[in-house]
Amino acid sequence: MAEELAMMPVHLSGHLHALWHNVLEQQEDGDLSQWSNKLIAQMAMFQGDPEGFVELLKKYRWIDHETNCIHDWLDYAGTYLRNKYHDKDQRLLKAIWARYGKHYGKRTSPGNKKGRDFTHKSHPKMVLPNLTIPNHTIPDQTKEAGFALPDFVNKQNWEDFRKMRNKIGKPMTDRAVQLIWKQLEKLQSDGYDPNACLDQSIRNCWQDVYPLKDYRSDRGNGAGQRSTKTDEQRAKVAAALRQGLDDET
Repeated sequence: MAEELAMMPVHLSGHLHALWHNVLEQQEDGDLSQWSNKLIAQMAMFQGDPEGFVELLKKYRWIDHETNCIHDWLDYAGTYLRNKYHDKDQRLLKAIWARYGKHYGKRTSPGNKKGRDFTHKSHPKMVLPNLTIPNHTIPDQTKEAGFALPDFVNKQNWEDFRKMRNKIGKPMTDRAVQLIWKQLEKLQSDGYDPNACLDQSIRNCWQDVYPLKDYRSDRGNGAGQRSTKTDEQRAKVAAALRQGLDDET
């Protein structure tokens, strides 16, 4: 398919993943029969001919030609759908499974006379954010790791930094959290405001924290001095960015 579209396989993979993620968010059952070819191409972030693109998706069975459903959708999204709806809407799950010619519930196999329960209780809970629930994000790493936020770090500044890391596709591991806190502590000992350093990284979408670029240190007493105008500008930019992050989550 990549050859017919005259693109590298890795670029095609990006289009396919974009389509799957958007289908999971916008059309959980994987049924694209109500989507136009133009919309499918847009959801895949494909800028070429939408008619030709969708025809190739069907030709290579990424989309089932007869039903216009994502091929083998339950293999990809089945666990997610079970975890989300088993306790609150099994009727919906049965309808989705039926769309793919399958039965939702217990399945009996020759070696399992009592039947094997393949509902969500047989699967571990997902730790990824639920893209269909507003403001649902990855759990706060500081709570998951079992250690508290340092006193010198503002909770809101840290939360905004964490959201920015998630937004750019670089979520923090527990080890990364500890290393960044250690760096913030060092910056504070050098006379920098750790929360201003976080704001600087948020504004520039940096993965790490660094000394302030417009900071001037007084070697005589070790106290940092910044102009009031610079402080006001930083506050305005940080506030605007926080608002943007809140709007997106």
